[in-house]
Amino acid sequence: MKRITFLILVAASASAAAVAGILSGSGGASSTATGRVAGLTAAANIGALNRMDTLVPVVPSSLSTLPSDVRPDLGSVHRLGFGTLAWRTGSRVCHQDTLGGGGCFDRFPTTGAIMIVDPDLLGEGEPLKVTGIVPDSVTSLTIVARGAEYPARIVDNSVFVELPDATIKPWEIEGWLATFADGHTEFAAHDTKPLK
Repeated sequence: MKRITFLILVAASASAAAVAGILSGSGGASSTATGRVAGLTAAANIGALNRMDTLVPVVPSSLSTLPSDVRPDLGSVHRLGFGTLAWRTGSRVCHQDTLGGGGCFDRFPTTGAIMIVDPDLLGEGEPLKVTGIVPDSVTSLTIVARGAEYPARIVDNSVFVELPDATIKPWEIEGWLATFADGHTEFAAHDTKPLK
């Protein structure tokens, strides 16, 4: 079985485009850094990283083999919602979800640092899962695919939704609609090209 993860990485500056990478396979995706939260400093806008009730007392073994520039220090790892682990390393926030996806970012690219994961073969088997981290100001996130809306759950800044149909492909996700605490909404378009 081939696992494919589409990872939205955050560019170094608010005006730079967010870049999408694929950890397995070929192809690409992009999302432009615009909107209300684009460019917000990640470490200052993820409240769950400041709470003692999310702190993990030891570095989980799944993180101990990471490269030294992203490996967490003892007492820096927090368990967010849905088992997502997150920690600060320098000016960046790094995270890893239970599906093995993750990355590091210093600024939010759009309405969140979002990953699209297919744990097996594209279009069959298990459906796509959308995970990631949103800033404190985002109160809800809805994934739009094939014109339908799929509300994600947000717990301690962590986002998760499993799409109901395994035939939905990553390039059929049009984007995500964020709702902010003040009622403002913002759509972040997602442009993924089919694998060749």
